[in-house]
Amino acid sequence: MMIAAGEASILILTIDKNSQGKGIGKQLLQHMIMQAGQSGCDTLLLEVRRSNHRAFNLYLNEGFSEIGVRRNYYPTNNGSEDAIVMAMDPSLY
Repeated sequence: MMIAAGEASILILTIDKNSQGKGIGKQLLQHMIMQAGQSGCDTLLLEVRRSNHRAFNLYLNEGFSEIGVRRNYYPTNNGSEDAIVMAMDPSLY
């Protein structure tokens, strides 16, 4: 997570495939949200692959909202994939 000027960005949140579905990602995300709030940030941002429905739903359930799309952001074997930009106010968490 990067914090600057009252804004935080989650740069990467990855859970090993063998450990997914055990609540580890949710715990890690909640910790980052609390850290951002305790640091005085009023905005927490992240991007998620359009195809990553599991992560997208986790972010929605933890209070993030979709605020935009970065077209062709992630490279793939067949070209590229859009990133959904999401944000929340960690002080309200």
